[in-house]
Amino acid sequence: MPEPHARGNRSKPRVPVVDARDLAQVAVQADWALVRRAVRDGYVLVTNDTADFTSLMAREPRHPGLICMNAAHGFMRLEVQTKLFEHALTRLADVELAGQVLENTLTSDRTVRVDGFATSE
Repeated sequence: MPEPHARGNRSKPRVPVVDARDLAQVAVQADWALVRRAVRDGYVLVTNDTADFTSLMAREPRHPGLICMNAAHGFMRLEVQTKLFEHALTRLADVELAGQVLENTLTSDRTVRVDGFATSE
């Protein structure tokens, strides 16, 4: 059997696989435990719980980054969160997110406001 990256073999690059049991475990973890895991494992956190996670990340001397999705009252739905996340990804092409927070907010007039700020040195 040929190696995945052998000459002439055009297989897709390897992508980390997350076991569904790990996702279930993450869903029941406290916010502080998620932050610690993200910092330890180098994961950028994505959330719509901006207040809690920005304060938790600010306590970390170093963190891989935080992406927050906010919406005006009555606008937050899964499809809106998905669109805000896609919007955030377009902003991250040339950005180093370590120690940073990127907030994408859908306002009541249906425009998206993007704010970025540092939480750690």
